[in-house]
Amino acid sequence: MDYLGLILDTAKMEVQFLEDKKNRELESIQNVLRYGTVAQKQLQNLLSLLEFCIKVFPLRRLFL
Repeated sequence: MDYLGLILDTAKMEVQFLEDKKNRELESIQNVLRYGTVAQKQLQNLLSLLEFCIKVFPLRRLFL
């Protein structure tokens, strides 16, 4: 099932990003890292995406 740009698989109990959304967001992260500077609005959008990712995909132990 597609919900908010995520693929929810209830049979496997998995959550995944849609491929095009994942590629678009990875590209925006790479642009920020490449240029080293970013507009405030772009940074806010990027941080809100990362905050959403953390809520959807909880962090595990750091050493894993």
